[in-house]
Order: sequence, then C-alpha cells, then structure tokens
Amino acid sequence: MSMLPRTSIDAHAAPLIVDVGVSVPGFRVDASLHAHDGITVLAGPSGSGKSLTLQAVSGTLRPSSGRITCDGIVFADAARSVHVRSQDRRLGVVYQHAALLEHRSPLDNVALAVHDGDRSSRRQMAQHWLARVGASPLAEARTRSLSGGERQRVALARALAGSPRILLLDEPFSSLDAVSRDEMRRLVKSLVAEQQIIALVVTHDQADVDALADRVVQFEPGRTVAAAE
Repeated sequence: MSMLPRTSIDAHAAPLIVDVGVSVPGFRVDASLHAHDGITVLAGPSGSGKSLTLQAVSGTLRPSSGRITCDGIVFADAARSVHVRSQDRRLGVVYQHAALLEHRSPLDNVALAVHDGDRSSRRQMAQHWLARVGASPLAEARTRSLSGGERQRVALARALAGSPRILLLDEPFSSLDAVSRDEMRRLVKSLVAEQQIIALVVTHDQADVDALADRVVQFEPGRTVAAAE
C-alpha cells in the first residue's frame, strides 16, 4: 500500500482543511473551509459551488488550484499534482437521490461498502448498520420498491458501513416529505456525534442548517464568504 504524503499542519489545526479552486466549463469556485468532528453545513444559493466543493473533497473532481488535507494527510495538492483516489480517502457519501443498485437488495447494497472480512461477516456488519438507521425490515426488500425516506436510510447505512472518517451529504433530504426530512436530520445528527466523524452537508434549506449545523460555511456564487460556529 502506498503511503499518502503528509503535511506539516499544526497539531491543533482542524482535521479537514480545504483551500481550493475548482473549475468546470463556465464556472469556478474558490472554497476555503476548516471542519472538525461534527457537522459542517455548506449553505448558500443553488449554483454557488457547494456541490463542486464536495466533489473536490470526495475526489471525483480534481482541484485546479490549492490543496485538501485531512488529519495531516494530503488528499489533493494541485501544485504538486497530488490526487488521492476517492476509495483511498475513507469517505462515505449520501447523494440527493440514494444511488442504490436497483438489482441488489438493501442488505447487499450496504454489504458492498464493508471493506473487511468474508461474505458472512460483511453481511453481519450490513445488518448492524441497517438496524442503526432503523431499516432492518428492509434488508431483503426489493430496492426499487423503497420509498424516498427508506432509500435514504439504506444510503446512510451504506455510507457508514465502510467506517468513514468523513461523511459527505449532498442535498440528502431535498426529495423527502416533511416527516421523513425531520427523521433523517435527527438520525444523521445522532450518528455523526456517536461515530465522532467529520460530516459535510450541502444544502440551501435553512431548516437543515438550523437542525444540523455545528458550524456553517456560507457560499456566494463562486466563493466561500463566511464561517460561523
């Protein structure tokens, strides 16, 4: 296994440090944020660059400038052409639409995210995480038959089953009804605190900010403008 390059970051600095420019055709965002264990909400209007910033952290977009570090490990450094693969960043991701494999059961979807052990132990771990998100009865259901809220519970179980250091959630509640949104907010809040991980949540919904945020990074189109605890 190759060693990831380390930085000389001060030991008291934030675990996750993002200071990057990310460019796509016709748009660029310059994002600067620090995140600790708990939930950091990236808030602001649609089209301001929040999701692009999340994609840079996830490794699915390569920054055009700047760097990203986590726990002193360099994830990306444009000047040095460093770009660590997504699968090597210890990430869990929950998208707006759950992105489950429709031909696999919910249990199989979650088990695929477990990295260690044989098939039996991976399925046991998947069962554990389905139980933690209140989705045990869905284990062998037809994935295509799940409701929006059920799908997001399975997606959250899948994201956590791989023991991530960072949990990324991109508009995870926007397609849910009001009751499901409230349930999922409480669930995410409690599990992030329990697991002592870093969570970045992209939203433009003030209710998400109010319910979830330990700290907020505010975006305007193309840049971060403020951060607050």
